[in-house]
Amino acid sequence: MHAVHAIGYKNGAKQPFHVSHMSLSMLPPDTDIAPQARQRTYRTTFAGQPAWVKLAQDKSFPLAPLFQRAVRTPLMPPVLRCSHIFNRKRALAFEAGRLRHLAGRGHNVPHIFDQTSDHLVLSDAGTSIWLALHGSGRAQRGDLIRKVGEAMAALHNDEQFHGQPYPKNLTVDASGAIHFIDLEDDVEKVMGVADAQLRDIWLLAHGHWPFAKDMPHIGQRVVNAYVMASRPGRIRGLAERLPQVTGLYARLVHAGAGPKVADNIRRYQWTAQALKDGFSRQFRVL
Repeated sequence: MHAVHAIGYKNGAKQPFHVSHMSLSMLPPDTDIAPQARQRTYRTTFAGQPAWVKLAQDKSFPLAPLFQRAVRTPLMPPVLRCSHIFNRKRALAFEAGRLRHLAGRGHNVPHIFDQTSDHLVLSDAGTSIWLALHGSGRAQRGDLIRKVGEAMAALHNDEQFHGQPYPKNLTVDASGAIHFIDLEDDVEKVMGVADAQLRDIWLLAHGHWPFAKDMPHIGQRVVNAYVMASRPGRIRGLAERLPQVTGLYARLVHAGAGPKVADNIRRYQWTAQALKDGFSRQFRVL
């Protein structure tokens, strides 16, 4: 392992560190690029260029996903199966491979400046869609989610997929281009490309639920932009299978337990309606 010199920020002041020997104490939370629990990606500079450092920090996982991986996965339909890689170093190496693969096919993903078993140093791909939507006006949001839908369509038209296309896993750069990040799920281990694309479009709509209070049709808008930019033959295949996936998610949500069940059901119902409307070519809110 070789040392890489970079500059981080702590309490507003720059300080050097060696990437190969980084710890979270060297990269404090105020450099996080997304407001998510246990986020492991930090903004810094590398060779004078804006960059991100993604660490292979071990996470502690609740027993539920471990149980799902070990017991429930073989019993579940492929589109619902857990695709997480729980070993962080393996996940980091897997993500590096997917970044190189998608970059080679011309899709917008961060460039890899440096890689070891413990970290990736990536080019700065801008602001997460999650943060961009929170900081945008209504008109800017409409343009942004149109670009998100079109970017996902371009990815799928190339017979590729994301895996977890939530707003926190997509970014927009200064030029307005959409980038794909956090590609660390080994989706093809548990499902084929067609199922992966089906799950992508469900999660794409599902992930915009938190913004529905201010923009009730945001799910329909992002799905409709995706549909309009997709190849007609591929869209027909997805549309034919959507009722099946909607039914699977319905059973999964209604079988849940705990205080958030009612919220989960509302989110499911909103997502199902967003997909139904978004796939209708008569739906026009863009």
